[in-house]
Amino acid sequence: MRKPRPTHLRALEGVREDRLNRDEPIPERGEVVPPVKLPPAAQAVWDRLAPDLITQRVLTPWDVDAFAAYCAAVALWKTASAEVLGEAGSPTSREGSHWPALRLMTEAQRIMHQFGAKFGLTPADRVALGRAADSGDGPGVGPGRLLN
Repeated sequence: MRKPRPTHLRALEGVREDRLNRDEPIPERGEVVPPVKLPPAAQAVWDRLAPDLITQRVLTPWDVDAFAAYCAAVALWKTASAEVLGEAGSPTSREGSHWPALRLMTEAQRIMHQFGAKFGLTPADRVALGRAADSGDGPGVGPGRLLN
């Protein structure tokens, strides 16, 4: 099943009016801060990516929990990758025939991909996102807010 396209993009594509959600909720502008105290490695990811995402109105107060989960997954992936690959970039630790850190690394990578897609954090994901519908101080009102 295809992901729903944002209303403002569908309007620009010429989708019939009766198929557009003109009442799509838009988050108010507000302070965008982590919902919990993040570990230092996850906070570093937040500090690196959040400013641009906030400027583009991709990260809003409604999104902080999902973005915090993304940041934690990136931090976990970095830690597990360092354990699996070591300094030389080749596998270093192994417990019997299983690599617990490798399983942890791949699970963190799956979470990163899943949450990162929602924020347009890969070039392919950005194609599906449009620019923010609002460039003013508030979320805008009326149907014109979807066409900016």
